[in-house]
Amino acid sequence: VICMSIDDNELDNLKKICSLIFGESNFEGHIHWRRRYNQPNDKTKMIGLVAEHLLVYAKDSKTLKEKGVGKIDLSGDFSNPDGDPLGDWASKPWRIGSGQSGSSYRITTPSGLELDGEWMGDEETFKRLLKEKRIIFPRNGNGMPRKKYYRFERENEGQCATNWWSHDQFGHNQGANNCLTGLFGFKNIFDNPKPVELLRALIQIANVKSKEVVLDFFSGSATTAHAVMQLNAEDGGNRKFIMVQLPEPCDEKSEAF
Repeated sequence: VICMSIDDNELDNLKKICSLIFGESNFEGHIHWRRRYNQPNDKTKMIGLVAEHLLVYAKDSKTLKEKGVGKIDLSGDFSNPDGDPLGDWASKPWRIGSGQSGSSYRITTPSGLELDGEWMGDEETFKRLLKEKRIIFPRNGNGMPRKKYYRFERENEGQCATNWWSHDQFGHNQGANNCLTGLFGFKNIFDNPKPVELLRALIQIANVKSKEVVLDFFSGSATTAHAVMQLNAEDGGNRKFIMVQLPEPCDEKSEAF
């Protein structure tokens, strides 16, 4: 898997080049990452730039799928207000959304309301889930049925990444600067460093296993190395990294020098 970060100016050219080199069939996705958490206020710009683009390609998409795509950290609000012995849970509508197909039957709520509609599963499945106390009715039994899903289930199956990466989950430029300031004791050692959260998530979705290698040929502040070591510390893995950086002359009066 290769992940390339690029701005608006070169996005179109990069995608065409990558499709020629890797093949259109190996295009895995275009991630939009919000690299700024603050709201730009520039009267000279019609559209303020807060996002950066990441193009993701596989060397061989079929082989990648057979190996298994990686999952990101679980998100969502889980709690256990009813003391469910299976632990923290969240819920989703049992009624299907528009454009979906389901099973039609009548459901009676605990308050006695009868609901006609199309539902996510057949009637036998609904009755089984109801018996297992995995169906809830909000609003004191007057609301539409919802199905419980548990934190441990989501953790076991993992959460699929989407093509929108928010700054609160995947980091932002200011946070990366603050991280480096804390490490070095000086501000602005590197220009536009990437946050560890972003690189960590890219390594996750690439499904980099223990003893496999991550290569970053624009190392910069070595955030990729930081992210690899952090993941290893978290799960006891032994992923390896290779960082490549061309030497850049520093101003002798700068903190970097």
